[in-house]
Amino acid sequence: MKYDLALDGGGTKVTGILYDENFCPVRTYRAGSIRSATMPKEYIRNNIEDLIDGLQLRGLHLGCVHGAGAEGLQEALQQNCQVDTFAFSGEVEIGLAAAGLKEGYLAVA
Repeated sequence: MKYDLALDGGGTKVTGILYDENFCPVRTYRAGSIRSATMPKEYIRNNIEDLIDGLQLRGLHLGCVHGAGAEGLQEALQQNCQVDTFAFSGEVEIGLAAAGLKEGYLAVA
């Protein structure tokens, strides 16, 4: 079975939602932040491992990983899962896409 993974990362946490082939949520998990602007690299590595364990990702086939990326995340997922596609994006890209735009300015408050 192939799954998709959605990630929402912030300064204090990252939340992951694992979806099945019908886009029904299978598991959710919240780990510490994976943002390099707010966390030391050692903590980021530990939080990535916590996320992988909490979502029980080891050995799964992920069709696509969507959302927030971080240094070391792609490599850790590739070491523990089969991943077809990574679609990392930030708040600006997501906000513009929600407005139906491909480019522009976005004020995040």
